[in-house]
Amino acid sequence: MNITVLLLGITGDLAKRKIIPAIAQFSKQSSHQINLIGYSRSVADGEDIQRIIDEHDGKVNLSFVQGSYDDTSKFEKIIEATTQGDDRLIAYLAVPPKVIAPFIKNVCPLRPHNIDVVIEKPFGENLEQAKEIIAAAKGCVLTDCIFFFDHYKFKSSTFLSKTQSEELVNFAGVRPYKITVHALESLGVSGRAGYYDSVGALKDMWQHLQSMVEIYKETFGIKLDWNTFKVNRKILGQYETYRSEVNDKSNTDSFFHVEGDLDGIHVEFESGKQIGFKDTAIKVEFDDNATINWNLDPVKYVEVTSGIRKLNEIMLEENKILDHARLLTNLIDKDYSRFISYEDVLTTWQTYNKVADFKNESELLIYKNGTNPLAQ
Repeated sequence: MNITVLLLGITGDLAKRKIIPAIAQFSKQSSHQINLIGYSRSVADGEDIQRIIDEHDGKVNLSFVQGSYDDTSKFEKIIEATTQGDDRLIAYLAVPPKVIAPFIKNVCPLRPHNIDVVIEKPFGENLEQAKEIIAAAKGCVLTDCIFFFDHYKFKSSTFLSKTQSEELVNFAGVRPYKITVHALESLGVSGRAGYYDSVGALKDMWQHLQSMVEIYKETFGIKLDWNTFKVNRKILGQYETYRSEVNDKSNTDSFFHVEGDLDGIHVEFESGKQIGFKDTAIKVEFDDNATINWNLDPVKYVEVTSGIRKLNEIMLEENKILDHARLLTNLIDKDYSRFISYEDVLTTWQTYNKVADFKNESELLIYKNGTNPLAQ
């Protein structure tokens, strides 16, 4: 069986930083022939892309097609050539959100088989665009083959083994009184300045943090209704050298702190750049003084405490499989359990809108590089 990845937007930053390295890693693990067709409107730098593959010791047949994203005839030829017999095609849309719905509408009449379509967060630029994408997907013969992907749900540290889950069984189904999630970074906007300044921390990270709550919810069997979500507090900040790196008049947030109520549980969300350290974690607190600290990155472990006493510590495996490589493996194995449902896509935008529309507690808080704004 041949597996072909049709990567739309192969010249983009996401493709080069995340997807191509993952395809190279996936090719080393797979017993099948892996092909990569790079599709873009501009001319791709083949040598640069091959270099990325070689750096990750990939065994990939690489080719390119240049064209517009509404050129049905080119997609028809690609699909026909890559889905013969049991050959599989994965169409990965690393393209601007406005291109996604038209692509789905153009490909659906071709009635392809053996094809999966992957759409990566942010699932549109807003709720209305997300609704358009989902409407296109629901009206397509490929409805069951179109998948929404948030790489946070594919991190190795979010997967607990059966033995690890059994060590935490006492917390299954037990509702906490507080859930805190954060994703903090030591770096600034780096090479993503243009994109980042157009969205900011809140829009860039909100759906990731909501996915982290979903990971906890699904792992421990907790029922939470996001329709009940209410915002009580919001603080936005910007690190002090941000404007010199991006735009000297920019009011884009590089940090946010949000507090609210979710189905009777106090929730806090926090994310930011130039904080001074990197840390991604879920903290869950219970009425009996017990706490679960689930650290996803960079140190990976689950710790259970009661007050100041440590009850249990589970070190999670340092799995070197890239998130996007795990995505490809799950698609080939037909394991769709970690993908985002259509309903959840809309829910993330609805909760984001509640946060975005909530009045800031204060003006944009300027914080020193390498510090947490709330600790100043």
